Amino acid sequence: MNAGFTDYQIQQFKNGDQIIFEKLFDHYYPKIEFFCWRITNNQQEAQDISLSVLYKLWAGRKKFDSQNYVYHFLYTTARNACIDYLRKQKLQRDWLKEMIKLPTEQQEKSQELGAELMEILREELDQLPDRPREVFKLSFFDGLNIQEIAGQLGISENSVSVNKHKAIQLLKTALFNRNEFLLALIVSLACNLPN
Repeated sequence: MNAGFTDYQIQQFKNGDQIIFEKLFDHYYPKIEFFCWRITNNQQEAQDISLSVLYKLWAGRKKFDSQNYVYHFLYTTARNACIDYLRKQKLQRDWLKEMIKLPTEQQEKSQELGAELMEILREELDQLPDRPREVFKLSFFDGLNIQEIAGQLGISENSVSVNKHKAIQLLKTALFNRNEFLLALIVSLACNLPN
């Protein structure tokens, strides 16, 4: 648990010291990723969750007073994210099973609704900053994984993950603001499907 971070270093991190954050990141990322992989059995999801958890650590850094608190925050947040992922996987499997059972008329209505929702999604996508929009489209529409997107765009895998996460958050916020709760849920679920 203890990586040798002093109270002074944690205080510096709390005050926004990026070098200390990088040391915390380098120390905890592989451990959190392995922890998440053991729970989800999905390497890509483990990486995404780990990056998200460490992003939350940085975003909430002002509330951390000790390395012990950092440690517990990271593992608790990672565990909860993994459990959410597994719940979403179960919901997706159940939803897909139900979709297969739909009678033809309901399938047609579903397809019409899907087309309408896709148009709304495309409208909101057009409002995103360039890089997150590009990463989201390659992931969501083209089905590329993080490594493939990084190679195609010539950016790091970490940059791909951060931009994908940013796009998802911005889309969900925009869709909720439009009262498009179903589409926001679909975006959340679809973005958690393994590539």
